[in-house]
Amino acid sequence: AVGQRVARATGTHQEWRTIVGVVPDLGVGEGQGDTVKEGVYFLFDQMPATGFLIIAQASGPPLNLTGPIRDAVRTVDPNLPIFDVGIVKETLQAQAWVFRVFGSLFMSFGFAALFLATVGLYGVMSFSVSRRTQEIGIRVAMGANRGDVIGLVMRQGAIQVGLGVSIGVAIGAMLASVMSILMFQVSPFDPLIFATIGAVLGLTSLAACFVPARRAASVDPMEALRYR
Repeated sequence: AVGQRVARATGTHQEWRTIVGVVPDLGVGEGQGDTVKEGVYFLFDQMPATGFLIIAQASGPPLNLTGPIRDAVRTVDPNLPIFDVGIVKETLQAQAWVFRVFGSLFMSFGFAALFLATVGLYGVMSFSVSRRTQEIGIRVAMGANRGDVIGLVMRQGAIQVGLGVSIGVAIGAMLASVMSILMFQVSPFDPLIFATIGAVLGLTSLAACFVPARRAASVDPMEALRYR
């Protein structure tokens, strides 16, 4: 690439620059495993700016370098002011406060939604199975084993729950791609999160099927037949 030319723009604003060197990836701002973006360095005289950053590595307290850096800048131009002096970590945390606030807010909403979904799912599944008390009583009166009846109800409930969780995971994956803009070094498709939510809802649904089914199977068949 050295000696070749590259254009900053196209058309009437096209400006050609000659490549004088190639530098390795600095890894500034990239997380582990992230793809390093392509970039080009320009001489300061070619692209003057009203301000720029100075990043220095210190062996001791970082702010102790403030004085020596001011002296070094003053030797270049005594009229250049230095402002917003701080530690990189603290600066990044201050700039990311919006993401932390909204991240905590969305996390709270997520836990609340999971709790409401769990309670609502338990109520719906429990009510659905309790409506089958008369059916269960007929099956038991006809000679069906109570364990087989409970297993039948559990299997039917598991099919419904599996279908619902699958649809929910698909919708969640689509929404996660939209929410990825608010995430920093966090994968929106964390399999542990999806597996945990699916397991919580699945176990809740199975418990909601098992408890009323076991209660209905334990009732005397004659009483179950009169159940309304």
